[in-house]
Order: sequence, then structure tokens, then C-alpha cells
Amino acid sequence: MAWTFVALGDSMTEGVGDPLPDGSLLGWAGRLSGWLTEQRSDLRFENLARRSLTTAEIRESQLPVALEMRPNLASVIAGVNDALKPEFNAAVFEREFTALIEPLSEAGATVLTATFPNVRWGRLLSAQVRSTIHGRLEEVCDVVRRVASEHDALCVDAWNAPETTDPRVMSIDRLHPSPWGHRLMAVRAAELLNERFGLSLDIAEPAPGERVGAGAFGQARWMARHVFSPYVRERLGRLRSAEEESDRAY
Repeated sequence: MAWTFVALGDSMTEGVGDPLPDGSLLGWAGRLSGWLTEQRSDLRFENLARRSLTTAEIRESQLPVALEMRPNLASVIAGVNDALKPEFNAAVFEREFTALIEPLSEAGATVLTATFPNVRWGRLLSAQVRSTIHGRLEEVCDVVRRVASEHDALCVDAWNAPETTDPRVMSIDRLHPSPWGHRLMAVRAAELLNERFGLSLDIAEPAPGERVGAGAFGQARWMARHVFSPYVRERLGRLRSAEEESDRAY
């Protein structure tokens, strides 16, 4: 029987941070689908993920399409854009994330999800904003693990993975994986699929890429144009303003 793999989510699954020479995006889901095709030539893969979407927006725009495709495997990664909203609420996120995972699981799909890497933000943001985002992402990851466990979903726990302490895992914006980070995510997902389905995806551990530093001008320019978008800048600006308002209130 033919297999269908549908990927839902935001920019991480769209593949931002992992551009091909022609400017298109590969990403961890695209890498994983390529490996799966080597064993299942009849695999149908559809990447529905689009950048900047919150969990509710992913549910509204992508879930109906995914369910119509009756997937055997569905990946769902969401929550970062929720955490960047000044009005972030972990309980609301849990409700929306469950509403994404549950219908897919009940329809018979094996669901694959992941937590966000526990990255170091450096001095791109103020200490207060860094602390706020870190705390919110930790809450998001707690919810993802809990919901995954409740629905027998596979979960790549990037938050607790030792390799995510290496700055080369992330692109220069610290929001999206680098090509190495995307490949690591695909490898960890393949390992879980091997265990769940008895597959034999033979994926070698990827070598790390070069450290992103001051000399990475080309990547920095690409990120500034395509990744650190007005949407992200606006969200971070609103978060800073909210923190400042909170300080004045006390």
C-alpha cells in the first residue's frame, strides 16, 4: 500500500535555514522524505508548512488539507510563533496543539513532532527579552512532550539534545536550524521511524558545518532578506514594548 507523508507547521518545517543553490528550501522534512523514498518508492510527500504561522493558523489552514490526504505519517511542529506573541498563553497553546495532533492520530496517522532546540540567543536581544522567550519556549516544549505522550506521537526532543548546545546547529538568526541542524533533525526523526516501523533507514551522523561568525556574510545577508522578516521584527518589537510596559507598571 502506498504511503503518504504530510508535513504541517511553520518556517522550521518549510525549510528556512536550509536553502538549495536555486533558492528553494529543502529542510528536515524534505531530507527525511528523500530517505523514505529510497525504501518506499511509492511515497507521496506534501509539505504544507509555511513561515510565520501560529498553531491556530496552522490548524485552520493546513489540518483540513492534511486530513483529506489520509496520511500514514504526519509531522506537526509548531509553537515558536505563539511564544513570540506578547499575549502568549501556554494553556491556549496546549489546546490548539492538541487540536492539531488529535485529529491526525484519530484518523490513523502516525504523528511525528519535536521540541525546539535550547539555543543561546547571545546579544541579539536584551537579557529580559531573552529570558522571557527562553521561559516561553520551555513551556512550549513541555506541552509538546505531554501532548505527544498522550497521543502516542513520536517526539524528537531537541530541547534536551546535547548537540543543540553547539551554535552551528542554528542559523544566524537563532530561530531556524542551519543546514546541519535540519539534517540532525531528519536523522533523529529517521531513528524514531526505524524503531516504530521496523525500517532500516541507514543514515550516517552528519558532520557539523562551519561555525556561524562574523565572516559568514553571505549567510547573514540571506537571513536578513529571507528570514529575519518584518513579521519577526514586529513580534520582537511588541515583546520588548510589553516588557517595558510591565517594568513601568511596577
